[in-house]
Amino acid sequence: MYRKSNVMPRVFLQIALLILSFGGISLHSVAASNVEETFLQGQHQLEQGNIAQAHVSLARLPSQSPYAKLFAGNIAAKQGDIDQTFLLLLPLQSNTQLIRPAAASLHASLGSAYEKQGAHFNALDQKTRYETFLDDPAAIERNHADIWRLLAALSIEDLIALRGESTDTIIQGWIDLGLAAKQQNVSASVNVWVNSYADHPALTFANSMTIEETAETSTTPPVAVPVFLQDGIIALILPFDDVTEGAKAEAFKSGLQAALAVKSLPNEIRTYSALGDQESFADLYALAKDEGAAYIIGPMTQAELNPNNNNVQALTLLDSAAASSPYLQHGGLSLTDEAAAIVNYASRNAIQHISILASDSPQAQMQVAAFVAAWKTKSDQAVNIITVPTDVKFRTLLELKDTLAAQPNEILLLALSAQEAIKVKPYLDISIPTVGFSSLNNLQGEKPVALHAVRFVDIPFLTDYTNADFSTYRDASAALGSNELKRWFALGADYLALLAAKSNSPGNEMMITGLTGSLVIDKNGQVKRQLPLARFTHDSVVLDHH
Repeated sequence: MYRKSNVMPRVFLQIALLILSFGGISLHSVAASNVEETFLQGQHQLEQGNIAQAHVSLARLPSQSPYAKLFAGNIAAKQGDIDQTFLLLLPLQSNTQLIRPAAASLHASLGSAYEKQGAHFNALDQKTRYETFLDDPAAIERNHADIWRLLAALSIEDLIALRGESTDTIIQGWIDLGLAAKQQNVSASVNVWVNSYADHPALTFANSMTIEETAETSTTPPVAVPVFLQDGIIALILPFDDVTEGAKAEAFKSGLQAALAVKSLPNEIRTYSALGDQESFADLYALAKDEGAAYIIGPMTQAELNPNNNNVQALTLLDSAAASSPYLQHGGLSLTDEAAAIVNYASRNAIQHISILASDSPQAQMQVAAFVAAWKTKSDQAVNIITVPTDVKFRTLLELKDTLAAQPNEILLLALSAQEAIKVKPYLDISIPTVGFSSLNNLQGEKPVALHAVRFVDIPFLTDYTNADFSTYRDASAALGSNELKRWFALGADYLALLAAKSNSPGNEMMITGLTGSLVIDKNGQVKRQLPLARFTHDSVVLDHH
């Protein structure tokens, strides 16, 4: 019997494939093109809110195609199904074959899902990735407005926490712009941002910003507070006559006077010498009010606080973490803030194993306690604490070297005075990063090389020697004999801005860039201070950007 041959159909098929290939077309590309077109059509329907028609388009996509999974994930994101969104879309982030509109939709959906979840950093990350796949200027502008809506709703503390989570300059730039908008002087802060981020994608957006636009888009509106005080007396109730604390009080007064001069403000400063107890402070407070004081700063010591006297309204020089009060606002220099800065440094560098080398002095033990408390908020890893006597002997130092070598240290924290640190430094492992508190930055005639490469936390006034804004204050504080007194001088200068914030915008959150750090004022008026890290070089102190 005659049997039909399959040769001719095969030949025709081969000829057809050759024709397609010579034309630059393959069956695979035709199929892929159809899938992409179907996806784009469905995505358009989804963006128009036509969920039912989008499901029809989804059914037309091959189930194993990444576009089917992507589109299903986009539908889930649109319907608020966060778990399904992550399940379908997260694995697709590594797919580099998606067409640009598809990749854009992937990051848009993930950004939306993360935002609904409250994962602000991940949401910001996805929104900035989304922009890299946009070509339409109007779409980019809408994305900038969306990013700003996300950032403007966050508190200053949230923004600062976000900044520590990434080294990406695009993300950091957006966060810094959010922080600039919450500064005391918004316009000046945004101008500084523009100069610092000249190549940032948000440059046009930043240039177009105004204080009014910022406030309208924020649920926690930043307040532009000029450093302005009504005519009135500023009363300082501080221990001016005390043998040990009097010099600090005088330095504080000098800093405040210098700030008034810089701002050309005529306010008179009157001093009242505190005796260090509740009764005398209350009496001096009443006297200052009777004599016409419009602003009051004090007290300096915990013993002067009277928790039962709710009529007192004053800025104190106490650490807010140590002296919480519903009626006294505290903005003093704080070991709590120093410890937080060191912990943030460790977190940024993924450090888990820390040893603390501390003397047995009361100051050192307070430093240890502050660090351990801050560390527990970030890690459950135990801290190894090694205590040495203040008059440590040579034999102990030799044993110290072996003790440290036996620990898996990624960082060594020094809770020591500068003189103690200089004594022990030759016995430390130079391969282990070493960091300390501001107490290290009191060299008292020693050269910085004595603590070469050691990092420490301290106020910008004593670490950022390139800041031209500090030059007038450096001249005014030149006669002060120690860094300790210069800290009190800088604190006095910053308290002018705190007085203005307290007087002009009570109940508003804001940030002040000052000599003593970035001062974050919460809605209750309490102050937290963000401090930089610096390090000793052979002949100077420089900011550390590690």
